[in-house]
Amino acid sequence: MCNKSRIKIAIQSFSDIITNSSSELFCKIRGNNLEEIEDILNHIFADSDTEAELVDWDTTETYEEVKCNPYVRFYLGYHCGVQDNDVVKLVIESVLNNKIGKDNYTIEY
Repeated sequence: MCNKSRIKIAIQSFSDIITNSSSELFCKIRGNNLEEIEDILNHIFADSDTEAELVDWDTTETYEEVKCNPYVRFYLGYHCGVQDNDVVKLVIESVLNNKIGKDNYTIEY
């Protein structure tokens, strides 16, 4: 005798199936004082699975390296223990507003 079961799994997007990206945070920060922004983010998230790096070369869809407008690429991995990306976004924006000034940067999430 064969018993069949169905399990329903809620996903936010198709990419969640492949990457579990809802647990991670990726963003680009552009503006003034990019080295300082990079240092600030690396300092406040030093003990977690994060990486902030200054980028002035980017990769196109065809994997060609091209010069771009510089930005700080920030990655917060799901291993860092933060369950709510909105809290992390609030921390990033609050610290940068205080240290850099909210008119001196933009963030793309």
